Amino acid sequence: MGGLNELEAVAVRQWGLITRAQAVAVGLSPVALRWRVQTGALERVHSDVFRFRGAPLCWRQQALALALQCGPGSAVSHQSAAFLYDLWGISDKNRTPPRPIDVTTSRSRNPGHLEGVRLHRSRGDFTVEMRSGVPVTSVARTLVDLCDVLSEENLAMALDSARKGHPLIAPQLHALAATLTGRPGMGTLMRLLGQRESPLDSGLEIRLERALAQYDLPRPVAGYSVFENRRYIMKVDFAWKDQRVALHADSYDFHRQRQHFERDARQRSLLTGAGWHSLVVTSKAVNESWWVEALRHALSPSSRA
Repeated sequence: MGGLNELEAVAVRQWGLITRAQAVAVGLSPVALRWRVQTGALERVHSDVFRFRGAPLCWRQQALALALQCGPGSAVSHQSAAFLYDLWGISDKNRTPPRPIDVTTSRSRNPGHLEGVRLHRSRGDFTVEMRSGVPVTSVARTLVDLCDVLSEENLAMALDSARKGHPLIAPQLHALAATLTGRPGMGTLMRLLGQRESPLDSGLEIRLERALAQYDLPRPVAGYSVFENRRYIMKVDFAWKDQRVALHADSYDFHRQRQHFERDARQRSLLTGAGWHSLVVTSKAVNESWWVEALRHALSPSSRA
């Protein structure tokens, strides 16, 4: 009975899952394990992974079960790891978990036939971290794995969100780039890393930055703090400070709260009073052209005559 209690303690940390090896480690015999499966106390998920009856089903449990079945050192990776890290540019606006689930394991592992998994074999060692109770590849390795999977725009979104939450990501990526030579897309990732010193604050800002380059508009200062007579007014997403023009990226996710709405209205009124011209671009409008022409006009010498 003590073995079962120990096993339950392990399962609590693993979304209700245990492995055959863990059961043996706490003293549960193969006969006792088989009996609990036959009586329904445990349900077989994979050949070596079991779920306690009543444990809620969820995507994270399924991801962990696949990683456990693939053996020690295996980890959820690629888009699935990016979803667990909450990186931008991975899933839709409803945050739907990606399927199939990506798992990376060593070349020596043979987990057998598994449903719902996209299995990756790693030629070398890789760092494994824990996220929401699930083993995942490190953020840096996850970004490298995404190089040849995501579009450049989505890769830039994933990179910037990683840089915001993981301040050491730049040296970690440089270290990986030195060892994982020849990886498809690595050059693009390192170019994006070197484009600017600090990350942008949202995926919409990244889309706007790319649109500004596409339309051959003057390069702005990103994340510019506006002061007037030594008084702080606000930080604008993009600023052409000499022309006193500000471009605001307003996504619904970041600006729907009442307090944000009120704060933005007050700050932008102060910005106008200080002689700045403001343009607002939403997630929908970024694909339209009207704001580009409005920005060109605001930046033209004739508009300030």
